[in-house]
Amino acid sequence: MKKSTIKRRAGFTLAEAIIAIAVLALFAAAIVPLTTVVFSTKIAMVEVNKCQMLASTVLLTVADEIRYGQNPRVEEDRIVVDSVNFGYDTAFVLKDGKICAQAPDGTCYDLMTDKYYGTLHVSEFVVEQATSAEASDKTKQQITIKITVCGSSDAQYSAEITVAALNGVQSSH
Repeated sequence: MKKSTIKRRAGFTLAEAIIAIAVLALFAAAIVPLTTVVFSTKIAMVEVNKCQMLASTVLLTVADEIRYGQNPRVEEDRIVVDSVNFGYDTAFVLKDGKICAQAPDGTCYDLMTDKYYGTLHVSEFVVEQATSAEASDKTKQQITIKITVCGSSDAQYSAEITVAALNGVQSSH
């Protein structure tokens, strides 16, 4: 008897290859939009976290100046305090998207360097006398600070703190 000399070829047929490519294309079409959503959500969350960190840092820095300074008071849209770090009659104001310590001569000192702000900016800085019963006691001056920080996208974060001066209100200097 003769043995068959026909060898079977290994591999995919054209139809099998086309079906495999079609299945991979469908899988890719489903995965790409999903990964785009995941990455854009992550970027937005990082931006909100940066806004939150900047708002908290600015609030705590200004709150410490009020706590440890003397004669804190609200004048128009700014906080004025005899600051330990910046001197007498230092005003904390919003200028060019940043909170700065403004000396009586108009010189502004940034509370933080530009690297902390990055693409962020302060869009709102509101100060007001606290309206609690304790706030009427001049030795326990309380001030409420509200801040809103915005990012390069639609991300923003608002925070608020009420702080009392530990050194109270002293007589004029």
